[in-house]
Amino acid sequence: MEIVIPMTAAVTTALIAGLFFTSSVSIIPGLAELSDSEYIRPMQSINRAIQNVPFLLCFLGGAVLLPASAYLWYDNSGDTMFLLLIGASGFYLIGALGITVFGNIPLNNDMDSFDLNTPSDQEMANWRAAFTGRWNRYHHLRTAASLVAFALVLLSCVVVEI
Repeated sequence: MEIVIPMTAAVTTALIAGLFFTSSVSIIPGLAELSDSEYIRPMQSINRAIQNVPFLLCFLGGAVLLPASAYLWYDNSGDTMFLLLIGASGFYLIGALGITVFGNIPLNNDMDSFDLNTPSDQEMANWRAAFTGRWNRYHHLRTAASLVAFALVLLSCVVVEI
């Protein structure tokens, strides 16, 4: 029964890591092929669509369940399990949650308020150039952090079985 919370943390972390990874390797390169006006509209749509309960349960689930797992295993399995879970918590809280909250979300809010009906082609190109590099950089960092967090929590679940 003690492994249920770390296993649930592993599942929620895996789902977020998979979502971020999929975006990094398919959605971002696919959108890069679009013109400026074609790029902004689907990004706005994706930004609005992802704000849903299943996403939030998984995204915030990792943020709660990883530290809870570390706390629960502090005295139960020795240093290895605890350290793996603390590492997973750190990567997730700082790298996935922190970068999202302080990096991607402010950019998403700017993007969401961008009116596609009024700018000139040059204004749209300037806005996209200013947005895309920063947003993608933050996204790739949170992808890497969530993948590391998943690997660590998965390893912790294996360690407890050894």
